[in-house]
Amino acid sequence: MKFNSLKEQSFYKLAMVIIFFGFLAASFVLTPRIGLESSNKIVSQAICHKDCYELIKAAGKDSQDIETYFETENELLKAYKSAGVNTVIVHDASLERLARTGAIQLELSDGLAIVRETHEHIFDELQEIGQRRYKKQIEVYGESPNRVMEFRGSTVPVDLHDGKLKRAVQQLPFGIMSHEIKRFSKLGFNIVLAPENFWGVTDKDIDILWNRINKIGANIVGVMHAGYQMFGYPKYMKYAAEKMGRLPLILQEHWTQLGFFPVQGHLEMSRFCGYNVIRAFTIDYYEMKELELEDALRRWAIADDERNIRVNIITPFLSGSKDLIRTNIDYAKRITTNVKNRGFSIGVAKPMEVYFPNRFLLMPVIASIVAAGVLLLQLLFGWGFNRSLLLWGIITGVALFENFTSGTITHQTLALIAAIVFPVLAVYRMTDMLDNVKDVPVIQIIANAAICLALCVVLSLCGACIMSAILTDARFLLEIDYYRGVKLTFVIPLVLMLVLCIKKYNIFDLNKCSGIS
Repeated sequence: MKFNSLKEQSFYKLAMVIIFFGFLAASFVLTPRIGLESSNKIVSQAICHKDCYELIKAAGKDSQDIETYFETENELLKAYKSAGVNTVIVHDASLERLARTGAIQLELSDGLAIVRETHEHIFDELQEIGQRRYKKQIEVYGESPNRVMEFRGSTVPVDLHDGKLKRAVQQLPFGIMSHEIKRFSKLGFNIVLAPENFWGVTDKDIDILWNRINKIGANIVGVMHAGYQMFGYPKYMKYAAEKMGRLPLILQEHWTQLGFFPVQGHLEMSRFCGYNVIRAFTIDYYEMKELELEDALRRWAIADDERNIRVNIITPFLSGSKDLIRTNIDYAKRITTNVKNRGFSIGVAKPMEVYFPNRFLLMPVIASIVAAGVLLLQLLFGWGFNRSLLLWGIITGVALFENFTSGTITHQTLALIAAIVFPVLAVYRMTDMLDNVKDVPVIQIIANAAICLALCVVLSLCGACIMSAILTDARFLLEIDYYRGVKLTFVIPLVLMLVLCIKKYNIFDLNKCSGIS
């Protein structure tokens, strides 16, 4: 016997009513999202200060003369600014970086770094951080202005891009230095702070950082991670978030483009910051070595447009050109042009407005997804109306309870169900319509097929609207949480449609063979 059509299912009419109201509620949920995304059109172009030395060195412009190097770095920064770069990311200073610009005098011998005072306030900051972080490894002798700091440990430098290698003492982080922030501010840059976490960090260390920052009065526009942990991890991230105030947290997207860079504590820090978060994008250092300039250029504007990236962290090319500085300045200019051509402006990036839809407004959306799922189950198992209604009531009740408690896993599960069920129901409804087409002209067959296809697309888009609504809040818009089950979405609808067609058309009916002995 032929399997019943979708409209003949006893739960069909009630399910359609519930889905209709779910679609209306989903439309109300999604409307603010359109405005949020379309109004957030400012992008920051950023470079890391620590990359400047890498570029100068690769370009053959490095100099042992402090004044020459300092002037070269200043000219590079000014050139970047003229190319549209408006933000410098400041990481913790190291002894070797401070020595290059004349902030200290540094002598290295086997197992010992000797730091001689040249600027009182810089040495004070080094001593304060050094003795807190490295304790017995550091000793300070003498009186200002002739103090000497001895730092015991390996002085054999390692590749800083390999986070698994233990750094030499002259490469270790000594905190964010006040004079560096002042210097970049005078050059007209906005500042993003990237403090590095360390073992044993306390609220005192967080206070030291912000006491320095508050005295400077620079234009700080955000805070981001450095390395593999958020500053303050694991015990003091909430305190660090409180000290940040309304400064946004900048989270860097992982190079696989499937999530954020795997930093311990970034999810908790996002929550402590009230999801006052900006997404950042960069091209990984090791990937940059394999890329041509034109290939790299194509990624930036697309990332800003399609993935809500609002901070472009420009990693320099360190090979592949006779004039690397000119090549990289031209690269930055072209990124700026491409970003503007996509309808963005260059300025101080702002976080997307934090949006969490009304939980009561999500109730019809949840109910509609469950109704669609129960309708599909009725098609598969032939349940009666009472059982389907009971099942819908129980599942909806559980989902609504979760919606008002935590909700994240429930919303992800419901989104997966919606992504699977609505296309299957739409295609199955199309087969019902085509079943009634018999002995008609070719033109009518084509017209019916077009109508069925259009209906299938409309129903699938309604399902997509409902699915999007259940994943519309700040966590999902920022991809702190995200849709899970992409591969299942590709496979399961095909399997379900195959099963439904086998049942509907009785493809394996063995009764046909009953007359054979």
